[in-house]
Amino acid sequence: TLGLRFDKLAIPKNAVIKSAYIQFSVDEVTNVDPCNLKIKVEDNTNASTFTEATGTISNRKTISDSVLWSPKAAWTVEETYLGDDVFGGYLSAGF
Repeated sequence: TLGLRFDKLAIPKNAVIKSAYIQFSVDEVTNVDPCNLKIKVEDNTNASTFTEATGTISNRKTISDSVLWSPKAAWTVEETYLGDDVFGGYLSAGF
């Protein structure tokens, strides 16, 4: 489980997210192919920071929608990759 926290985004209540992308940069040779990611959004307008405690990410309440993303090929060190449109207008920020 991996958590990404964006704490300074000003998304208005009831806004609809039409698209969203996450960009990754590769810095080491570890290769997991295929890589299958399930992207979820926490159902909290004021999410707490992460800690080293067990479950600090996986025990958070998420909205019911999620997006599956499987990068098309193994990644190369020193390259940057832009993910697919991970939300595509299907997720509402009005939680």
